[in-house]
Formats: sequence, structure tokens, C-alpha cells
Amino acid sequence: MIVTNPQQKPAKTVGTPIDRWPAVFYAPHQDDKAIGMAGAIRQHKEEGRPVYLVLLTSGANRSLLDILNGSTRCTWHQINHNFQLTMEQMCWARKIEFVASARRLEVDKVFVVNDGQGLDLSTSYKQRVKCIKQTIKRFERKFPGASHHLVSGNLDLLPGGSATATNLSHQACWDAAMKLRSKISDFRFYRIYVYWKDQADRDSQYQHDLKPEWQACKQAALDEYKLFCPEAGRFALGYHDVPQLIDAAAADPKEYLDLLPRSRRGIWGKIKQLTFER
Repeated sequence: MIVTNPQQKPAKTVGTPIDRWPAVFYAPHQDDKAIGMAGAIRQHKEEGRPVYLVLLTSGANRSLLDILNGSTRCTWHQINHNFQLTMEQMCWARKIEFVASARRLEVDKVFVVNDGQGLDLSTSYKQRVKCIKQTIKRFERKFPGASHHLVSGNLDLLPGGSATATNLSHQACWDAAMKLRSKISDFRFYRIYVYWKDQADRDSQYQHDLKPEWQACKQAALDEYKLFCPEAGRFALGYHDVPQLIDAAAADPKEYLDLLPRSRRGIWGKIKQLTFER
């Protein structure tokens, strides 16, 4: 249910306990929210908070389209598919998975930026940051005092690259939040690529233990990205793209999160608040 005419309340401090004000989760890619944020979404729902989910990008992915159309062999099915999809058709199929997964988590409302199209990743990085910043500001104006949940772009490194390799869309979320930190205090960031690592090696500033029922909802949300039924327009796009991440996240009873650097305000010491103790 949408909250209308929300009353103004005092600005919150990063890490304050969960209350009934809305929580807004921003996903750069369709499967990010299920991989790294689904447990936190279920926690916020359990606490009675409205949860809004925002998809930031269109889902355009040339490598994934090549797998679907047979230019690249599918290592999952061990065949060359031949679905003859256009990029636009694939993007809409990814949005279908996104919405189906969101329903599993019982989010209150789903938004897709740019009039349902998502951000065009061919634009400059500076423009991408600007668009994400404007999106966050719009939700803060609509829901003053909401908590804002994004991916941990600056600290969540890609595998097999340099020590500083980050996904640009993930990094843009972090940089947009950095530009807003003097105006919005409640930001939390979830790691996605941490699931490439062995479970014993996964780390972050804070780790969030999931209740069994939250983990079950997360697994159901991830399963929507594995549903392969082409005649119904379901192509398991998430699983064709990042099967290792999806399987690892489904098996791990933890989520991994970070905060913006605000050491002068003593944020790093508030472990009990930040780990959302039950």
C-alpha cells in the first residue's frame, strides 16, 4: 500500500533502528535485489515498514543476448539457443523476472526509472550518477525520512580483475549517495559480488544473519531468475547471466552490507544498531 501525504519527521542518523517509515531499495540490475538485499527486504516487511523497490537500468546486456540467440553456447543447457530475441524483448523479459521476484518478497510497490525503460547505459558515467542521484532525491521528497538501500559499489569488487575493479552501475549508486550524504543520513549498501567468494572468505563492514523464514523468501525470489519456460516468455535470464551468484546467495544465511564513511559521527561503533539485532 502506498503511503500518501507522509508527515515530515526529524532527519535520521545512519544505523538508527528500523521503524515504520518507508524503506526504498534500489537495484542497478534486475537480479541484484534478490542476490544481496532480499533478506533485508523481508526484515523490513516483518517490522511493518512499507518497502518500495526501484529498478535503475534497462537490463540491456549484449553477452546475455548472444547466449539466448545462439551466438554463444549456453553452458547451463549445453546447447546453442535460438530464440531470436531483440534487445528490447530481452529487456522486457528481464523486467518480468524482476517483478515476479519482487512479488515473492511482497514488496509494496515496484518502480522502474525513465518511464519504465530504465537508464540507458550508453550514456556517460557522469550522467548515470546524476540520474541515480535525482531518483534518490525524488523518493526522499516523497517519503521524508525513508531509509535508502543500494548496492555497495565502491567496496564490492568484481572477481578476477584488479584490486579496484567495480561494476560501473554499482559504483554510480555509491557515488550518487556520496553526493547526497549531507542531506540524507540513512544509507545502507549491500554487496553482490561478495558471493563469488567462498563463504568463509566473504566479508563486509557488517554482516546480517537472516532468519530461516527470510532466507526461504530469498530463495523463492532467486528461483524466479531460474524459471525456464520460453513458451511463457520466461528465459531464466538471471541464471543464464550469473548462475554462480544466484546459487551462492541462495545457500548463504547472511547478507553483507556497508555504510558511507562518516567516522566523525561515530557511525562505525554502532554495531548493535547496524546489524539489526532481533
